[in-house]
Amino acid sequence: MDKEVLIKNIVYLNEKERTLNRLKKAQVRRIAARVRDRLHGLAVLDREGIGDTLRAVFTYDPREEALTTELCRELARQMPELTAAVLFPAHEEVAETPTVSYMKNAHSERAFHAFAAHMPALGAVPATTHADCCGDVYESNSDYCILPLFTGKDGILTSFCALAEQHELAVHALARVEMAQTGDYTLFALMKRRCEYLGHASHFAFAIHEDLLPQCGEILCALKKFGARPVKVAPVPLGKESSGFLYLLVADIVHADLTALLLYLEITVPSYLPYGLFERI
Repeated sequence: MDKEVLIKNIVYLNEKERTLNRLKKAQVRRIAARVRDRLHGLAVLDREGIGDTLRAVFTYDPREEALTTELCRELARQMPELTAAVLFPAHEEVAETPTVSYMKNAHSERAFHAFAAHMPALGAVPATTHADCCGDVYESNSDYCILPLFTGKDGILTSFCALAEQHELAVHALARVEMAQTGDYTLFALMKRRCEYLGHASHFAFAIHEDLLPQCGEILCALKKFGARPVKVAPVPLGKESSGFLYLLVADIVHADLTALLLYLEITVPSYLPYGLFERI
C-alpha cells in the first residue's frame, strides 16, 4: 500500500469516527430530553422517582458503557436542580442540642470531642455496648452514635460496618484518632439514620450485594470517569442469620461530578445501598 492510499484511509477512518461521535452525542441529547420531560412531570422529585424514570426511558447495556456515562453527564448539565441533595435530602431537622450515644473509653472520648468541636451543642449519652449505641439511634432515643470503622493496621472493621447496616445507619462524619502507644490510628464514624447530603461531602460510601461482584470492576472504572477516587473496597457480612456478604466501596468525591455519578448508579446498580455522604473531620 503506497503512502497516498494510506493517508486517504486514515482520513476516511477519522471522518467516520467524527460522524459516529456526532450521532452518539445527538442520541444522548435526545434521551436526556425525554428523561428531563418525564422528570418535570413528577409530582415529587426524589430518588425513587428519578431512578424509576431513568430506567423506564433508558435500558442499560454494558456494551454501551460510554453512552451511559455521557447520558448521566448530559442530564447533570441539563438539570442543575438534579443535585445530590435531591437524591439524598435531609429527612428531619437536627435538634438544637443533639445527642450522641457511644461507649466511653479514651479513644472514643477523643472522637466525641473531635465531632463536638464542629457541633458545639452535641450531648453525650453513655452506652454499655456498641449494639446499644446503634439501637439508641434506631429507636430514636439518640440523634447519633459513634462507631470505630477503620484502623491503619486492620483496615475496615467489618463487624462494626455490619452492625451499622443492621440498624440502617449511615456515616455523617469521620474523625481520625491517633493511637500514640502503638503508632496506629482509628477512624471513628458519627452515624445517624439514613444517608443525607447536607451540601458538602468529601467521601461517598455505598455497598453492593455479592451477586454484583462481577460488576465491581466496571463500577470502580466509572467512579474514576466521574472524577471520584476509589479509596477502599471490603466485604461486609450481612449478619448472624445470613452467610452472605455486601461489598463496601468508599470513594473520595472532592473533585467528582457527584450528580452524574449518582445518576449512573441509579441506572446500572439500582439496588446499591448508600452508606454515607460525609466529611473527614
